[in-house]
Amino acid sequence: TLCGQAAAFLEESSRSLFAKRKFADVTIRCEHHAIDANACVLATSPVFEKMLQSSMTEGSTRVIQVDDFAANVVEGFLELLYTGTCTSAVDWGDRLLMADKYQV
Repeated sequence: TLCGQAAAFLEESSRSLFAKRKFADVTIRCEHHAIDANACVLATSPVFEKMLQSSMTEGSTRVIQVDDFAANVVEGFLELLYTGTCTSAVDWGDRLLMADKYQV
């Protein structure tokens, strides 16, 4: 059906955006990693949205420092924001804590 095809296209597109991070305009620094992200996807979180649109350091530098979660947890959380699903093997407890902190 047309709806099924549209849903499949959207799922494939969001997975591609997550995998490629094309036109990424924000860097999340976590542990010793620099993780690229798209501000429009991060804005799903009202916390990230406020950081990026305000005069806070994150808004001007486009760098967000995350010190309280491991890099693999941040990647898993980003997968959830980009795609609405999680395929990576990250502890759900940590993902839920991050979702709570960033109000998603």
